[in-house]
Amino acid sequence: MAKGYLKGGWREKYFISKQNHDDDGNMTGITFTDPEALYFVMRYDEDPHARVAMESYSDSVRQDNEKFADDIMEKLMRTLDSEGSRLQRDNKAAEIAKKNPNAH
Repeated sequence: MAKGYLKGGWREKYFISKQNHDDDGNMTGITFTDPEALYFVMRYDEDPHARVAMESYSDSVRQDNEKFADDIMEKLMRTLDSEGSRLQRDNKAAEIAKKNPNAH
C-alpha cells in the first residue's frame, strides 16, 4: 500500500481533539476542537517531507518560543533514519562550528 504522501491530492482525513493538562503536566481530559478551524496534520515517522516541514517550523517559531522549537527538533531527531542524516550532519557541523569559531 502506498504511503499517503505518494497518492492523491488534498483530502480531509482527521478529526482533531486535544489533551487538557494541569499545571503539573497530567492529562485531565480531552476537548474536541472547533470544527471550523483549519489544521495541517502530517505523519513525520513515514513522510520525509513532513520532517522537512517540522525542521522549518522549528526554525520559524524559535524566536517566539525557543523551548517549543527545541522540543520539535528533539522529536524529529528521534525519528531520523538514513534519509534524515543530512539534518544530523548539519546539526553536528553547527555544534563543531560553535566550539571552534576560527576553524575553516
